[in-house]
Amino acid sequence: MPREIEINVKITGGTVELESLHDELLWLEASHVDSDMTRDTYYSSDHLPDGGILRIRESRDPYSKDEWKNAELCFKGPTSDLENGIKDREEIECSGINEENCRSILNALGYEEFVVVKKSRRVYELDDCVVMLDDLTDGLGQFVEVEGGTKTAVLAMIEKLGLSNNEVILDSYAQLELERLNRLSHDENVQGVIDSLAEAVEHAKGNKELKETVVEIPTTEKAGVFGAMD
Repeated sequence: MPREIEINVKITGGTVELESLHDELLWLEASHVDSDMTRDTYYSSDHLPDGGILRIRESRDPYSKDEWKNAELCFKGPTSDLENGIKDREEIECSGINEENCRSILNALGYEEFVVVKKSRRVYELDDCVVMLDDLTDGLGQFVEVEGGTKTAVLAMIEKLGLSNNEVILDSYAQLELERLNRLSHDENVQGVIDSLAEAVEHAKGNKELKETVVEIPTTEKAGVFGAMD
């Protein structure tokens, strides 16, 4: 079975550092083979093995407003090795699929869509490795993925690009997006409680019987109260 051997590191300098890496790759005479926007829809099911991934990827030109096209179905098996942060796992891809029909089949088989990740990606080839510069939407950040035929080749490329000390990302982009959505939901819930309390205080102020008993919580104490709820 085809296997994927890759490492993913986080870029701390944002889009500026990503552009610097683009320039360095060209200086190293890497081939810039592709640039696109991708939309990955991830599916869950009891049929998937623990740690397995099933997704539909759609892509389009990053500089156009055209419809998504060039869909592919991809299955990634559980990671069998995480030595030095390198993922080694089975990967099966089926390109040129009919995206709508594929979704219908997956739904009919009981697979459920659970998260969507969008990103811009630039792809380069250098020293028998594929280097991908990823800029994820919704504030998830910038990352570099390196794929190669061996773990030694992958680590050598990371060192060549000066990324040996960068944080290695073991979670998938789908997991990062789920964490972002959970944080967003938590923040909205806390704000809802604050708004409800503020409304109750204002209502009580207008009630003559309660007027003398209403005590407002200072802003700093409010922060402490709700910090304790986390």
